[in-house]
Amino acid sequence: MILRVPDYYEEFVCIADRCKDSCCIGWEIDIDEETRDYYLNQEGSFREKVEKYMYTTEEGNYSFALAEHGRCPFLDDKNLCEICTRLGEEALSEVCTEYPRFAIEYGNVLQKCLSLSCEEVGRILFHKKDSVSFMELPFGEEGNEEEKPENAAFLERVQREAISILQNRNSSLSLRVHRFLKYMEAVSSCLTEEKNSLDFDFEQFTEEDVYTVYSYEDFAERFAVFQEMEVLDEEWENVKKDFVMFYSKETYETWMKDYILSFEYEENFYEQLLVYFFFRYFMNSVYDYDVMSYAKLTVVFTLVIRDMDALAFHRNQRKLSVEDHIQSARIFSKEVEHSEENVEAAREAFLFEEVFETVRLCEQM
Repeated sequence: MILRVPDYYEEFVCIADRCKDSCCIGWEIDIDEETRDYYLNQEGSFREKVEKYMYTTEEGNYSFALAEHGRCPFLDDKNLCEICTRLGEEALSEVCTEYPRFAIEYGNVLQKCLSLSCEEVGRILFHKKDSVSFMELPFGEEGNEEEKPENAAFLERVQREAISILQNRNSSLSLRVHRFLKYMEAVSSCLTEEKNSLDFDFEQFTEEDVYTVYSYEDFAERFAVFQEMEVLDEEWENVKKDFVMFYSKETYETWMKDYILSFEYEENFYEQLLVYFFFRYFMNSVYDYDVMSYAKLTVVFTLVIRDMDALAFHRNQRKLSVEDHIQSARIFSKEVEHSEENVEAAREAFLFEEVFETVRLCEQM
């Protein structure tokens, strides 16, 4: 089997009690059956605590009920995991071991990335000056190449070429996004017509084709999609309130231009986000062939985080630190990426709402 990961994947190490936003606070802790049995075979106060907090969900799975202030009952007063300190890291449940990793598996390929809902992942990514590259490593048992979904090899090529377009720093980010979306339209047509080859001229689009607008109406329409989502965290509720309070027809365009023309704005941050979201989601299209919704998702998710950054820039007296970028991405990721329902609600809107047409998305970057 092949494991495909970004080049910073193995840099990640949990910083435990030094983390300002612990993944052990506010989230339900799911327990796989093997780990459950292991915990219940322990003795004394540990087992008593497991029996006190573990419950069976409506779906028949196991989970720990959260303690006071939404904390995992095994998170001690020093923000260290009692399970780790008592039984060792290998005793953690599967969900705790895997976080902050996301995975897509198809055929003999396991593609993994690190979630920006973890602030340490954001710290690694946003301090990275070079473009992200991707590694393929042998992993686990040998897979069967014949088990790969139809068109997987074609879509893997698309993934490589699309990322290459987004990372071409010889062009402005606006032009890169323009080329990226046009390329993905060509890919979509190719799949619809059941062609196995794709001939696309990247150079047909130049800086002269790029016309950038910062429309409050477009902001309001994309924000409306996220307004309707299930709220998973109080921080996201505060973001929504700030958007309503500070952005208006009178302020949005001026504030966005002011931020993008400032010394605080760095295209590199948004390149990294675009590549992150595209790699995170695109290969799901091996199952649904819905390549354009993943392309639009990539751009719109990045735009919303840029909206958050621009607001932070103005609230911080025209200053924006790497830490501000990390927090914007973390809050957004926790709200959207950790809810399949929220992601699917966004994708449906991107498919059917006029505001998410390619030409309008091109004009916003």
